[in-house]
Amino acid sequence: MSTLTAEQDLIDIIVQKLKDNTTQDVTVIPMRDYTEERKDNMIIVGISNVSNVNPTLPDYDYTVDILVDCFYD
Repeated sequence: MSTLTAEQDLIDIIVQKLKDNTTQDVTVIPMRDYTEERKDNMIIVGISNVSNVNPTLPDYDYTVDILVDCFYD
């Protein structure tokens, strides 16, 4: 599995959990599906940054920063 696919899978899991646990009329979408058309009560989940530090060394560090953006009227 490529890293990008793993990151997309992680976002899909978060989006689904938000959908499952939201009782209000809210649209929850991954950032890759956001088309710049804002809707009322929208949550967008995406990856804001990925960093690889020392990928070939024992102290390798891989970090994924997740962004959750909300629009409410």
